[in-house]
Amino acid sequence: MSAESTSPWNIPNLNSDAQEIKLPEIVSADQLLGQRLEIPPELVEGMIHQGTLAMFAGGSKACKSFTLLDLAISVPQGLPWWGRQVVKGRVLYVNFELGFDKFHQNERNIYRVVMKQPGNQVVGSSSDW
Repeated sequence: MSAESTSPWNIPNLNSDAQEIKLPEIVSADQLLGQRLEIPPELVEGMIHQGTLAMFAGGSKACKSFTLLDLAISVPQGLPWWGRQVVKGRVLYVNFELGFDKFHQNERNIYRVVMKQPGNQVVGSSSDW
């Protein structure tokens, strides 16, 4: 390829006033093993820690949406989720998959199952569900 044919890929620095990006120092395995690292508090026992990103992946029709909706119902009430202790907290469930009517139907169905588990108390009015 000639320089002329690749010139569109030479992107100019649009922000010439920006400071140089500083990358973290490279640390050897020995240095890393010698450090005492603080493990963030768990939000879901043995699974999700505060300040981390979790990904639930699986094949089509593997019940990923139901699993996460179940988690989204358990967290605000501090209810155990799949046998794991959960820290009570707020949830933002972003749904890019289902229409509101189907999402709401799924939410109601999962809520009913969760609330039938021994020791779980209905939050709010049960007539809403």
